[in-house]
Amino acid sequence: MTIGIYFLLCAVMGIAAVIGSALLFFVRNKRASEVLLVLMTAYSLLIALIAATSLPQNATIRQAVCWIIGLVGVIGAGIYFAEKKNGILGQALVAASVLTGMANLFLF
Repeated sequence: MTIGIYFLLCAVMGIAAVIGSALLFFVRNKRASEVLLVLMTAYSLLIALIAATSLPQNATIRQAVCWIIGLVGVIGAGIYFAEKKNGILGQALVAASVLTGMANLFLF
């Protein structure tokens, strides 16, 4: 029973990561793009939290790597809102943070 629920959680998280990261680049409305970027940044931090707390306490280097991957998304959001023109670099950093965090959570 628990394994099935965990599998569903992983599947939903993976699908949300891929769809959200793709939508970051395809949404043209500025307001919707900003809201989606904030949501994906929060999702990046949630993934970092789940990945870091699922590790044992003596794996501090791996926990730090999880948090650094999450903070890349926050840096990307900062770059996006600081840059007045396009903000593609910020979107790319947030998408990379989410996808790398999911890979870290699933594979390592």
